[in-house]
Amino acid sequence: MRRKRGGARGPGNPASRAAARGGLPGERHYQESQEQFEARLRRDRVLGLTAFAASLVVLLLNLVMEIDASLRLLPGGHSELYFLAGLLALGWSAWVAFDLGNSRRTRR
Repeated sequence: MRRKRGGARGPGNPASRAAARGGLPGERHYQESQEQFEARLRRDRVLGLTAFAASLVVLLLNLVMEIDASLRLLPGGHSELYFLAGLLALGWSAWVAFDLGNSRRTRR
C-alpha cells in the first residue's frame, strides 16, 4: 500500500481546509468579522425591506381586484396565485428585513 505524497498538508487535511477558507485549524466554521457582519446586515435589510414593500403592494392590489372585479391592476386580474406568492414573499422578506433568523442579531 502506497502512502500519499504531501503528508499532512494535502487537501484532505482539516487544518489545510480551515486555512483555505480563512479560519484557524481548530475552528469548525468560518467566523466573519464584525465589519463583514454589519455590512451583510445593512445589505440584507435593504433587500428585505424592498421585497417586503413589493409583496405588500401585490397583496393589496390583488385584494382591491377581488373587491372590484372590473379592475385589472395586475396581469391576468385577480388570482389566488398572486395572493399565495405575495404572502410567501412577505414572510420571507420580513424574515430577512427584520433579521429574525440570525443568532448574532443586535437591536437598533
